[in-house]
Amino acid sequence: MLKVIQISDCHLARDLNFEKHGVNTEQALQTVLSYIDSEQPDLIIASGDIAELPSKEAYERFFQGLKVFNCPILSIPGNHDNSFLLANSSLQLGGWQFIGLDSNGPAIKKYGGFLAQSELEFLQSKLEQSNEPTVIVLHHPVLVPESNWLQEVKLENAEEFVKIIETYPQVKAVLSGHVHYTYEMRQSEVMYLSCPSTYRQFDGKAREFAIDKTLSYGYRKLILEASGTILSSVHLMKESHEK
Repeated sequence: MLKVIQISDCHLARDLNFEKHGVNTEQALQTVLSYIDSEQPDLIIASGDIAELPSKEAYERFFQGLKVFNCPILSIPGNHDNSFLLANSSLQLGGWQFIGLDSNGPAIKKYGGFLAQSELEFLQSKLEQSNEPTVIVLHHPVLVPESNWLQEVKLENAEEFVKIIETYPQVKAVLSGHVHYTYEMRQSEVMYLSCPSTYRQFDGKAREFAIDKTLSYGYRKLILEASGTILSSVHLMKESHEK
């Protein structure tokens, strides 16, 4: 059994006093990490937008702060990240395979995602190499539950992605960030899970983009069993950051 913690959309900067949507993103992340400290994870997944203003200092500070957990880190770039400073990765751990993808390809919409052909080929090669139960991580959500602004920010070549993974029954879950909104969907026995932001949540049910001022920062926890079963829960902090 593996305990995996997913964090996303930290939006850090070189400046420790940087704020976005009225929240100090560094302080919010530190609050989340203090909660995660009691979880003792086997793996931490960072599903993109680690930085709002990418810099070597911001990424170094982020990864230095995760060293206290003494576990592997799988990170992938979001649309605000610098892919050259934050490369995607993959790993195998505890009988599971984890594949990280860069969904910042040539999307048509401003905040939409796209998997370049090289990423799709990388995905397929990894799935060919291992029959272990697999979790795929990318920043932009493949499926979204509402017909509103979420449609404008999802993966634009989702059908191509889904067509690939449906031929590999070892794929158990697809994790994403980007929307600062938590939901769970299932299609063809694959779970599609989004992750809360570590600093501020958005209203995923609104017709137009809106901030959800009722929710604070959080993370997702997954328990991965040897059988391939995944148990998932979302943890939102009680602290309010309303001014």
